[in-house]
Amino acid sequence: SRRPVAPSLLGPVAGVAIVVLVLLVGSLGLNGLSADDLGALITFAVLLCITVPLAVVLGRLDGHRGYASLLLAAFFAKMVGAYVRYTVLREVYGGGDADRYYAVGLELAAQVERGDYAFGEVSGTRFIEIASGFAYTVLPPSQLAGFLLFSWIAFLGLILFSRAIRIALPDADHRRYDLLLFFLPTIVFWPSSLGKEAWMVAVLGLASYG
Repeated sequence: SRRPVAPSLLGPVAGVAIVVLVLLVGSLGLNGLSADDLGALITFAVLLCITVPLAVVLGRLDGHRGYASLLLAAFFAKMVGAYVRYTVLREVYGGGDADRYYAVGLELAAQVERGDYAFGEVSGTRFIEIASGFAYTVLPPSQLAGFLLFSWIAFLGLILFSRAIRIALPDADHRRYDLLLFFLPTIVFWPSSLGKEAWMVAVLGLASYG
């Protein structure tokens, strides 16, 4: 049976997360944070403030207790996945495609701010560079911030997959599907970087929901 969702837990959870974030910044000291880290913290805080009300609304639409909390847990999983992906790129691989998307994205962001939208061909790798450019018109100049944003975009795609199965297969085991969808390590880790994978997951989710 469907029961009204109880989103009251989301407020305390989000509040605790923000308090932890503030305490972390305070303990490290703003002077001890790199520009990349500070930009990422700001981006995380903004994404959290957007995600909490989104989870509440979707929880009410779903009508099952716990769905909103599950979405918030999935959000944190994707943010952790983005940080791990970024760390692996830096410490293990020594660089990757995300470096190019970041560098070109900053250049294109400056171009957009000048009112110049002559990007040339908009396809393939160039499309992701342009998407990165538009992202960095609002993001701080932090590569980790870009990872967090693109991971969040993939998270939105996963939400659309979750909503799609409820429409196409209303009698399916939605909870088991959600747990696999949101918390499978492959999904948490790989589409969590500044790159094509996150965009692909988002668009596939949109197509599935459509």
